[in-house]
Amino acid sequence: MLRFLCRYAVWLVSAYMIGGIVFLVLIESVFNGGFDFSMKILWLPLLLLIFGFTWVNRHLLGDAYKSVFMPWLLAVLAYPLMILFSWPYVMALNAATASGDMIVYRGPVVRKRIDHGTRGGDSCRIDLRDVHSTEIITITVPLGRYASLSVGDIGTEEFRRGGFGIPFRWRFAKLYP
Repeated sequence: MLRFLCRYAVWLVSAYMIGGIVFLVLIESVFNGGFDFSMKILWLPLLLLIFGFTWVNRHLLGDAYKSVFMPWLLAVLAYPLMILFSWPYVMALNAATASGDMIVYRGPVVRKRIDHGTRGGDSCRIDLRDVHSTEIITITVPLGRYASLSVGDIGTEEFRRGGFGIPFRWRFAKLYP
């Protein structure tokens, strides 16, 4: 029975991680959009969930691993992974609760770069200084848009305001030319 539960837990955690990766692929935000917000709201609930589960099942897990320390080591390793893979779910909830308001970033292009992925996929990124907030916003743009902009040109990018106020856009939607 314990082996079945362990295998079930491994499949459940794997599915959770795959779901997080899917949301990361589908939802785009400004550089690390929502990451700080996610950490602020998730650190304590996930801490209580993981270490609470380990505490409640410490005897059963200790017997299963034949070690008192192994369940706690696994909990320590699982905690940062669960925090990391929960961020995309916050972004998905943010997108699902969007009101339809638009956020427009407009300002001079400060920097352009192409980030080369490990699997041959390139990302064209521009940094623009938003005239409203004076922040430098890093945005991924299509190759055609990237080629049409030079440093110093005025760039404009639109995002939707999510339910948590985090700007986002669907990565594969036709929101930008």
